[in-house]
Amino acid sequence: GDKFGAEYAAGVTTKAGTADKYAMQWAADGNSKGTEKLVSNDPDFTSLLTIDGKFFSVTHFETPRPGAAYLSELEQDDKGKLTVKATKAIDFSTDGGLWIPCAGSVTPWMTHLGSEEYEPNARAFYESTTLGKGSIRDFMRYWGKYEPEATFTKEKAIAGGFYPYQYGYPWETVVKSDFTETTKKLYSHGRQAWELSYVMPDSRTVYGTDDGTNVFFTYFKANTAKDLSAGTNYCAKYTQTSAATSEAKDWTATIEWIAMPTATEADVKAAIETTTFADLFDTEACPTTGSTAGVCPTDGFKSVNSGGFRCECLKVKPGKEALAGTLEKRRYAGYLGCTTEFRKWEGITYDSKNKKIYTALSGVERGMEDNMKNGVADTQYDLGGSNHLKMKHNKCGCVMEMEINDDFLAIKAKMLVCGVPNVDPATKDIDSCVITGIASPDNVAMIGELDQLIIGEDTEGHVNDLVWIYDLKSGSMTRIASTPYGSETTSPYWHTLGDYSYMTFVVQHPYGETKDDEPATIAAMKTLSEKAPAMPKTNSDSAPPPGTAGYVGYIGPFPRVNKAVVSTSTDKAAAAPRSVSSSIFYGVMGAIMTLVVLVH
Repeated sequence: GDKFGAEYAAGVTTKAGTADKYAMQWAADGNSKGTEKLVSNDPDFTSLLTIDGKFFSVTHFETPRPGAAYLSELEQDDKGKLTVKATKAIDFSTDGGLWIPCAGSVTPWMTHLGSEEYEPNARAFYESTTLGKGSIRDFMRYWGKYEPEATFTKEKAIAGGFYPYQYGYPWETVVKSDFTETTKKLYSHGRQAWELSYVMPDSRTVYGTDDGTNVFFTYFKANTAKDLSAGTNYCAKYTQTSAATSEAKDWTATIEWIAMPTATEADVKAAIETTTFADLFDTEACPTTGSTAGVCPTDGFKSVNSGGFRCECLKVKPGKEALAGTLEKRRYAGYLGCTTEFRKWEGITYDSKNKKIYTALSGVERGMEDNMKNGVADTQYDLGGSNHLKMKHNKCGCVMEMEINDDFLAIKAKMLVCGVPNVDPATKDIDSCVITGIASPDNVAMIGELDQLIIGEDTEGHVNDLVWIYDLKSGSMTRIASTPYGSETTSPYWHTLGDYSYMTFVVQHPYGETKDDEPATIAAMKTLSEKAPAMPKTNSDSAPPPGTAGYVGYIGPFPRVNKAVVSTSTDKAAAAPRSVSSSIFYGVMGAIMTLVVLVH
């Protein structure tokens, strides 16, 4: 909510031309327009960009609905310190607004790649008789619509401007040195729960991670380098080479890539307002019991299990293959036999020196198990699917390593490091994952010149979410930062601007994620950081109380050097809860460095 000139950082804006510039909070009755503007305390990825000798950043604000993204112009002093000179909201009016912008990346040609996570379920939308309260109703504020919960239907959503096939795409922002930008969604990349897109050094291969339950791995091969508007999608089929029901840390697999029918950008745009789920697929009920469980009754139908929608029997309609493969990309990946069993697939990064991809999976759960949920027999996540993955449950998650060939394609996979569940009766109710290891890894980023990997967390497994450095040479890990209770360490990234490097990361919604059954030890944590009261237990519209603002900033600046700057010894101060109530907080990176706040 900081103000820069006439602009409020993190203000949630409406479509250009709407009477109110900012979307408003719901009134106390929850069914009408309130009087307070929406300001997000949920920042996510922040890029740092160098454009013609000037410096800029683009920041995502993930919730509430609608989402927002801001472009900021930065100044760098002679010691490398960055400050915000000006900021403004990015206008998504030509693309129907922005839906849940999560993580992102910077392309080799210095543009910003953003995301839209948790795409609306178009099948459920078009089959519904009422929508009621939820994300779509909240999103209608983008057009200045504040619909009562009891009477909100898909017909009202469509009349107001909402179409589910408008959302669930990556997007690219091209910034110019005069503080202008052009932003567009990358429609041919298809709809999924985009955590982020990551472009490889060939400037054509774009990997995409998919957040949620029963999700998949994909890449887009652009027809032309540095032009991401046209190309072909591919989905990954994993063949497990480790023993069935092996521990997650011992899992290995080979990877096969299957080409997907891919619609053109023009065809996707033309279909958004005219195409329903029923225009793409015929459906029939998937049997869930007996000897035919998971087997579609009628010839021509295929069973898929993707996206947390359980077993579905689908048959693509003739001539609709490209649209179905793009608008219903995850379902179609299952239709083709690709692996749709992963859980909470998060950030991804590339180690060019060792030709490895590193990517985070917040939990080894559900579809990644073998007909189980949390170690207990349960067929719902494998029924009707391929059941390619068979690992033991690990709620603390893992960072996966993938080997890359000369065409930048992942060909083999294994786990680099996994969290360890805490079995100590004295502490497991406080930190359910051991504090000497990761818990629910979220986003990862390479420090290539140092052979080190940054790992952030989004977890209930640690009281305080942590940021780690994993040294790829020694295999050791060092905690370098912690955040207040209930916050995430979203989207760490390593940037170089001029003669200095910076490690950006974000403190999202302090005190915003609490447990109804939290022990007194955890409850006491909420009295820290200016004794801030707890946030509501959901990401609601309520104005955050003092001390709970989200922060966007960096650790640094570091002079551009080729020697390691991270000690491999554990500094206990890094594990302690830190206040984020002022303009800086201290992280440990060998020596004490500062997180300089750009926006809060």
